Amino acid sequence: MTEAEWLKFFTECESSGLSQEVFCKQKGISYWKFYKQRRDLVKRGLLKPMRPVGAKTKKPAKEIKSQPFLPIQITRAPQIQARMIEIQLPHGIILRIPADVAV
Repeated sequence: MTEAEWLKFFTECESSGLSQEVFCKQKGISYWKFYKQRRDLVKRGLLKPMRPVGAKTKKPAKEIKSQPFLPIQITRAPQIQARMIEIQLPHGIILRIPADVAV
């Protein structure tokens, strides 16, 4: 096949939705020849690397909207031997700080 025919072949493969191996089998082309030709054309900059079938595209990172302050709830805890300040964070994390700690 000529270079132009290979380029057309790879375009067909991508638009088929089939895996490279299945596409080659249907077209009667050796998968290893397909792979070598594709690799050579990618190295020469004539083709973009192909995303594997079923591979997920990268989603842009979600922007985290931070709040300068979070609402708090003040409750009276049962009497504990040492006085503690208890801060319960989301996801079950609890911070216990002695009430007489110097700031």
